[in-house]
Amino acid sequence: MIVQLTREELVVTRGHHTRLQSPLAAISYVDVTSDDVMIVEIPCCDVTSWRNSGVLTQFSCAPKNSSYQTPGFHDYEVSQIGIDIVKELWSLPL
Repeated sequence: MIVQLTREELVVTRGHHTRLQSPLAAISYVDVTSDDVMIVEIPCCDVTSWRNSGVLTQFSCAPKNSSYQTPGFHDYEVSQIGIDIVKELWSLPL
């Protein structure tokens, strides 16, 4: 199921900068259900992190002197904290 996010649904977390997360991005990997894994969230403007089929993704931070997006690659990346969990999810027997 593909879900288009709206600004009203976003979770605001505060740190050094204000970040907007999707409702599923605010959930820890332990609490993600099998129904949540079936959802592909499409982020709206200003969203910094969301889930794509259960995988936490975020906009990559680009240095000032680089282009916004590398040609041929998506402009988001898997969160470094979630790499080990993603590897476990991909290695599960079907």
